[in-house]
Order: sequence, then structure tokens, then C-alpha cells
Amino acid sequence: MIVLKYPPYPSSFWFRGEKDKTGVVTEVGTVYVEATKDNLLLVEGTLPPVGATLFLTPDRFDIKAETEIDSRARREEQARQRLARQEEERQQKAALDMKLMQQAQERNARLYLPVRWTSGFKSVISGLTENSCGNGINRRTVIHVLLLEDIRDGCLVRNEGDFLCTAAGGSNGKLWVNPATHSDGEYGPYVSEITCKQCIKAALRWQDKNKAVQPECVP
Repeated sequence: MIVLKYPPYPSSFWFRGEKDKTGVVTEVGTVYVEATKDNLLLVEGTLPPVGATLFLTPDRFDIKAETEIDSRARREEQARQRLARQEEERQQKAALDMKLMQQAQERNARLYLPVRWTSGFKSVISGLTENSCGNGINRRTVIHVLLLEDIRDGCLVRNEGDFLCTAAGGSNGKLWVNPATHSDGEYGPYVSEITCKQCIKAALRWQDKNKAVQPECVP
């Protein structure tokens, strides 16, 4: 590492954000900076041959310098590390997406509804109330069974487009926007895990696996 000393009265040039500050090694063992007419003294390290260009980086107490080769190598290494971090983050996200997708598939497979269905959640417009997540969506939002066909089973009457836990004519039809119907991940869209306790409770009335309809991933 090459370390240079600030000039006695450094100009604002050294504290501005411009990149690619450069200087040239002189015959007297200093680094001449044309932009400020400064001759910087060596504090640490070994200067390259006379006439070599150094790339200068102002630091808190001194100025770091490096050759073009070292500068290029450092930037390439930084780029490599950045790409490695991005790939590691992508792999971590992919692993989490796979875990969530498999968990959703396994738990949804325990529901034996005899009609076509998918997942859906209603985004409650909560504004800036105490129940808001800060983005206008109620923090109590859960994932429901969204019916794709009418269903009639005793006193349970639901139509296509209803949630299993409540009909659209009830509280299901208030203060919410069009439901999202799936989750998206590294491996594509999939039916979200049903988390509504009332939907799960209602679905337990059907226990015939032979008549069960698998959930559909719909747009």
C-alpha cells in the first residue's frame, strides 16, 4: 500500500466527490498532482518508477495511492465479491422460496375440498390506524381458501369467488381490494399456504381423499 501525506493547506479538490484523482511520480520522490499543483510526500510504501501515474483516494488522515494495475485489480476483485454476494443472496432466497413452496404444498394437501379452489387473501385498507403495517395493509391479513366453483354442503353455501370462511355478501365484501391468488418465488407461482383458521376448520368437514380436488394456481 502506498500512503501519501496531505499538502499543508489542502484545497477543496481533495474533499469533493470526483473520482479518478491522479498524480505522477517525480524524480525527487514525490507525487505531483496537476489539478492542485501539489507535490505529495511519501509516508508509507514504495513508489513506482518516475513518470508512473498513481490513482489517489483521499482518506481521513492521509491519501491512499495505487498504480493503474493495482486499481484495476482492486475494482475487479470488488466486482467479483459483489457478484459472489449477489449469487449467495439469490441462492438463499431460492432455498427459502423452495421451503415455503414445499410447506404450502404439503399443508394444502391436507385439505380435501370436493370443488375447484385456490388461495387468496384480501388486502384490508387500514390506512394509518393502529392495525396498519405502515403501507395501508392490515397486519392481520391471512391466506384464505378462494372457491373457483359453487359449493353446497348442508348449511354451508358458498359461490364461486367466495372465501370458504365467509361469503362475499358478508364481511368478505367490505374494505378490501381484489384478492391475490398465488405466491411467486424463484421456481414460479404456486398456491399459497392457507393460514385462515376458519377456512381450515370449514375444510375439515370433507375427509374423502378420493373426492378431493387439488388446488389450482390461477393468475
